[in-house]
Amino acid sequence: MWHRRFHHMGPEKLRHLHKVTKLKEKIRIPTDIPKCEVCKLAKMRNRTSRKLSPWKDTTLALIYIDACGPLPKSLRGNYYFGQIVDSATRRVWSIPAKSRVELVTKLRAWKIREETAAGHSIQQVRVDNAAELKSLLEEWAETEGIQHQAIVPHVHNQNGPAERSIQTTENNARAMLKDSGLPIEFWDEAVEADAYTRNRTLSGPKINGIRQTPIGAYIGRCLI
Repeated sequence: MWHRRFHHMGPEKLRHLHKVTKLKEKIRIPTDIPKCEVCKLAKMRNRTSRKLSPWKDTTLALIYIDACGPLPKSLRGNYYFGQIVDSATRRVWSIPAKSRVELVTKLRAWKIREETAAGHSIQQVRVDNAAELKSLLEEWAETEGIQHQAIVPHVHNQNGPAERSIQTTENNARAMLKDSGLPIEFWDEAVEADAYTRNRTLSGPKINGIRQTPIGAYIGRCLI
């Protein structure tokens, strides 16, 4: 029940849900966990990158950006979504868009909003070699001095956190839609729901030896 309710979340995150929700006791994870047929179908992949990117110490010191699409047209008219990951906290933002041009516009608005809220600017950005995203980074580098961390063409795992985040989002969105019986046109709703849930589970950094939620660490700002 809990596995389905929380978007087919893994057992380790479910085990600690009582720490970040109103649950009065921890969820009991059985020793012999039954296999979820939905996850087997929706989360298949060829391989996993073993090398993890080091986490930064402050929010917005480094962000990873990647885009996914084109996807089938959603009920809201979206074909793409962009995903942003903060290196320090692993907070995730999912931004659906009708086109790549609209996605770039929304990324500009996101940057202004988050820098204003944080009180400091983005220092470094890492993206893949998508033309629209590279043009946006060149614009930010020229006008605001943001450092663009280039990656080698066709070596996608150098943008690892964003790549893995999009993979997780796609897997969870497929699982949610399949499990609920909803059509693919709801994919953008599932993508946004996944980001909301992941940001509120214990998958963020450790502060004073205690694991934090990504959104809790991000809003707290101070990670040291």
